[in-house]
Amino acid sequence: MPQLLSRVTAHTSTVVRSELCSLLADCVVAYPGQAIWCILPLASALDATRATTGQEIIEEARRRGDAALGALLDSGLELCAQLVRVCMQTPPRGLRQMTASMHLRGLRRLLRERLQSFAIPVPVSRVSSSAPAD
Repeated sequence: MPQLLSRVTAHTSTVVRSELCSLLADCVVAYPGQAIWCILPLASALDATRATTGQEIIEEARRRGDAALGALLDSGLELCAQLVRVCMQTPPRGLRQMTASMHLRGLRRLLRERLQSFAIPVPVSRVSSSAPAD
């Protein structure tokens, strides 16, 4: 999917671009839990072409999907916006500890109220503890 997203934003043919967007929207409808993690950041990209493409794919998926998919997309977009806010937030001077209940209220509320069943993938890498053989 990342390869398709890379190609769709840079493609010069409007016909090919439209077909790729349609294919990606179908992926979001069929596999929302996996596909939205690639599509949502695209819709929030700083590059206008990439952002527009991501928004088009999301809107097409919203039209093809049901109300639950629309709610999931809305929650996912809000989650992305909240995570960007967290990344950009500067802790108050002298603060030794930040808590979600005090400093990240919007993110905490979103996770509690709307994203309890939202699967957030966490990359895990395996590290070998044995030394290589000589």
